[in-house]
Amino acid sequence: MLKFFKLSWLLILIMPGLSYSFDGDRRGFTASFGLGIAPYAYWEQNTPPVDNTSVGYGFGLTIGHGWDDQNTILFSIDGYGYNSEIFDIDYTFVQGLYSARWNHYFSPTLKSIFITVGAGIRFFGISQEKKSGELEQGNRGYGYQVGFGYQFYKYFQVGLYYSGGKTGCNDVDFQHHIVHVLLELIAF
Repeated sequence: MLKFFKLSWLLILIMPGLSYSFDGDRRGFTASFGLGIAPYAYWEQNTPPVDNTSVGYGFGLTIGHGWDDQNTILFSIDGYGYNSEIFDIDYTFVQGLYSARWNHYFSPTLKSIFITVGAGIRFFGISQEKKSGELEQGNRGYGYQVGFGYQFYKYFQVGLYYSGGKTGCNDVDFQHHIVHVLLELIAF
């Protein structure tokens, strides 16, 4: 009975806040999910010198808070995947960025251009196709992201993003550069 009472009070406290969450105003809770293409996904390593450029897919997921109609602070997860061949062996590459990000919309109303900047933890994984598909090599490092886009409808925006960074493990350092375009479903 005590659990029911606590749950009831929790719902009573949360429900008014949720009713203002998706009111179409950038102020308050905000979330987005996007899918797209990464037309330029590049990495290079220092020892032995190897590099790779491919085209792949991208996705983005954000959750955060808008402190006014033009500025939001977000936790963002961006990921990129692609297949490529190196030394006649097929590999699958997965890269991504967990970041804190700031978006600035130039208009307080819909149909607005926006810019974004963020920094966080970059991850990089390699899997050989002939094996089980499990991640063979994974590492983390620092990363950053900049971009711009256009919110063209109340719940949709398109963005062009560049992210870079550095990861490394076992005396091998990797440099990363990725450009991706996302169509994002946004809720605020």
